[in-house]
Amino acid sequence: TEHILSGRIVFDDGSEEPFGELPTNGKSLFMRFRARTTRWLRVEILTVSPGTGHPGFAEISVFK
Repeated sequence: TEHILSGRIVFDDGSEEPFGELPTNGKSLFMRFRARTTRWLRVEILTVSPGTGHPGFAEISVFK
């Protein structure tokens, strides 16, 4: 019942990469965007399904 519908990744330079609904079946959401050097990133949850009280992520992976 906890379901994320949209969000964004914010990088230390202020740039952002939006994402849509996350899969509910445990599958990964793969995102591709331009390469960049960053010291940190923040994942923000923007919208969730009705009744979602404690949305979160089980795992986040970043690859070069």
